[in-house]
Amino acid sequence: MSTGSPSDDESARTQAIPESRDRSTECPLCQLTGESPDHVYRHLQVGHRKSAIADALVDAVSAREEAPLSPE
Repeated sequence: MSTGSPSDDESARTQAIPESRDRSTECPLCQLTGESPDHVYRHLQVGHRKSAIADALVDAVSAREEAPLSPE
């Protein structure tokens, strides 16, 4: 049972998404290097506006869609 403390929430999220520990520890918006993926996740939540995160996501998806397909 969660007590509502941040460490409980972090633990639950980490257990639900174990592969998150394998992800980059660099902020995709400002290149802050964090101690862990969780540190970068928290940085994104408090250090950037939601609109900036959404804009970066749209730009990344658009760039991926515009990239030419590699010949097979």
